[in-house]
Amino acid sequence: MIFLLLPYTATAALLVAVLTVGYTYRKQLRSAGASGHVRDPATLQSLLQKRLQSPHPSSMAFTGPAVAVKTQLQCDKTLYHQLQHLPSHPECLPQARSRLFELLDKTIYAEKSRPGPPPDSSIFSLSSYCPEGLHAFIARAAALTDQKFAGYTTRRKAGGSRELLPNVEYAKYWLRIAAPVKYVDGSWLGGSHRLLSTPTPYRPASRVAWQVLSEELGDGDLAKNHVWVYRRLLAATGSRDIGLGHEPRFINNTHNPNNEARVWTAALAQQLISLFPAQMFPEMLGFNMAYESLPCHLLITIQELKELGLDPYYFVLHVSIDNGHSGHAAMGVAAVISYLDSLPTEMERDLAWRRVQAGYMLAEGLATTPSPITQLDRQVEQIFADKCETAKSMHSFCPARIGGVFGRTLTEWLDPERYHEWGLVFVKSLSESRWIVKGDPGKSRLIKELEWGGRMFGAYTTEEVGVICRWIEEMPTQELYKQNVQKYRGAYSKFTNGREMEHIPLPIFAPRIPPPTTRFNLFKSGAIPPPKSLSDMLRNPPNFPILSEDKGPLLPESVVGSFLLLSAIPFENFPAYPSQVSSPEGMSAIKTLRALYGFLPETDLCAGMDEVRRRREDVVGVVELAMKLTSAKHTPIEGRSHTLMPDSDEYVASLGEYISRLSQFPTQEVGRLLGVQLGFVWTMFLNNQIWGDDGVTTTRNGMPTGIVTRKERDAIEKLGRRILSAWMGVANLVEGTPGGGTAVDMGLGQMISWEQVVEGWMAVVECILGEIKAAEEKGYQRVYQGSGISGVGQFNTDDVRGQMMMRRTSQKGVMGAREGTEGFMREIPAESG
Repeated sequence: MIFLLLPYTATAALLVAVLTVGYTYRKQLRSAGASGHVRDPATLQSLLQKRLQSPHPSSMAFTGPAVAVKTQLQCDKTLYHQLQHLPSHPECLPQARSRLFELLDKTIYAEKSRPGPPPDSSIFSLSSYCPEGLHAFIARAAALTDQKFAGYTTRRKAGGSRELLPNVEYAKYWLRIAAPVKYVDGSWLGGSHRLLSTPTPYRPASRVAWQVLSEELGDGDLAKNHVWVYRRLLAATGSRDIGLGHEPRFINNTHNPNNEARVWTAALAQQLISLFPAQMFPEMLGFNMAYESLPCHLLITIQELKELGLDPYYFVLHVSIDNGHSGHAAMGVAAVISYLDSLPTEMERDLAWRRVQAGYMLAEGLATTPSPITQLDRQVEQIFADKCETAKSMHSFCPARIGGVFGRTLTEWLDPERYHEWGLVFVKSLSESRWIVKGDPGKSRLIKELEWGGRMFGAYTTEEVGVICRWIEEMPTQELYKQNVQKYRGAYSKFTNGREMEHIPLPIFAPRIPPPTTRFNLFKSGAIPPPKSLSDMLRNPPNFPILSEDKGPLLPESVVGSFLLLSAIPFENFPAYPSQVSSPEGMSAIKTLRALYGFLPETDLCAGMDEVRRRREDVVGVVELAMKLTSAKHTPIEGRSHTLMPDSDEYVASLGEYISRLSQFPTQEVGRLLGVQLGFVWTMFLNNQIWGDDGVTTTRNGMPTGIVTRKERDAIEKLGRRILSAWMGVANLVEGTPGGGTAVDMGLGQMISWEQVVEGWMAVVECILGEIKAAEEKGYQRVYQGSGISGVGQFNTDDVRGQMMMRRTSQKGVMGAREGTEGFMREIPAESG
């Protein structure tokens, strides 16, 4: 989601002009003391009341307290769901921020409170940042995993039994209980590499992180998408469909009984760490570095699933793709080093290193798998096994099921012929049932039934009841959790030299606005015929008869750069919702982002560290090229001023506001966003009149005008065709005619219409061609001396910031550029020659 926060980086500064409308809108609210998006402060109270009463909350920011829930588990499950529908639940953001800091406190305190100095296996053993020391630490961690697995192998070869998954029934149970973590796979990087939230110096590091995210999502190939692979694994076990992670039924304990608190907490942490990508960037990189390291339990899971005849490929995939040489583990380290090395002073690096360590501990300190089988679990299982024969006909008239829809009646559970298959599942299911009050045997219904007055009095010996009581006592309780919160509160702030939760501003979600229009009304006038279908939109170049016959570039570089930046926005929030985008349409969105960001074309293999090793000048993405265009250094013919066209600049701003708001609702607005993206493809990427036919050598009235190299021009054209190709596979899902009202299921959980696609397409085409037409009416042309810039990435961020620091000059949102910058463009009317 685009949060519409005030940009503070060179990259974000490029869009200040674009987002002026939204900024002023929020400024009005702040002056009224409100947090949200309303047209008039006087209506704030009534809108908030409607917001709270609506069964489908509108997309308005709300910073009030979250609704109280009975336990932390219920709270985490609710938040897990809300964060996968964040545009509909912005009221959960204060709670999410608080929970993130709570978990940071908890994991740091747990590691810091260990007696003695930190062991070599702890990230805290590295008191300061050193690339060589970091590599050595990661190597030690890998060696420790090897050592643990070697011990496991020795025990098994000596005749030991399976240690994690004793039988098929328990393995199926274990896989289902672990699903919350698997269904948000990659979400910890979901906020990385976005345009507004990634400071310019950090883009090389965030680019590495985004490649990891892309591979988690299958690089746009649904068959390789990790959420999809896990869903297929669960289906192959023959279990009942529990739904995907974003579906309401997934957190419903009746439909999907799952009270494994540590799994839900670990899954939630993955979502929380990427909610604030600009403010928590070091922590996000540290989390990724830890999470991509190979744990021993992964190797054990593979071995034991194979022995049980279940497909281990999801886990095999995470061993191979996460390898420490060319895979995600290596890339995680590379991203951290790239980020820390970009910081200018040792003091900044030291503080940032502590924050990286904090993120690392958040991942390292939270278990991601279901609770292991304990010795008491096995003892209780045996107690019930000993009773099966005697009790086989005692519960025939008892209809109660233990384990919900995945459970059985007591008669079925205690079947003496089959109890050995599912005894441990019964014990785990019983522990989560209403028969047990965790941590308190005296309040547990099961114990009351075993005591005097209960229906099972005398059926169990004193020793057996004692074992069951100890089993219940050792279960974690909510009261213990609350006591621990007070103990470790503030650990993160202390470790990071006073960094507090209040330093992290909450995102603001703005409601969608109507598409922008221009005074030319190109579509209403019939000057441009709209496309007939998605297939037509993808395959046939539109006819733009209003364009000039002149083959020279029709827009100044600064305007072209602004439009290029806007083209990166539409789908950039999709990766934050791995479960929802595990669909053909979601994969097309990922392929689109890969093209826009300048990543290598997709193949049947993983690029891995190949992307990390690419030379910066070989990476041509729309953001990099836009920064080059808006920071071009030219020797002026005369004067040192730069004036943007007042009659057309407002189109950039209005289009930017429209796209930014749409992008906050990626799955809900997929139709309009698709139209917007394809509008940029045909109007800019594949339109030679935007660039000129010969790149640098193009001239107008005898003057050199282009600063885009032929290599870069070819790259932009290729990425445009990659985007078209990415959506060819789903074109048949969105067929119809404008006005026909044809609704189609896009596979993302909602219905959209062809009119939505056309609306987005028209908005972009209207604004870009409106800019061109306004420029032609004014007779503006660009005049240069000098050879320009060669190579993407060779820009000065200060120049970018200087050129695009805009100021409000009128109520219409017309912007003026800051004067006195080194890089600028002089525009004069044609008659001035």
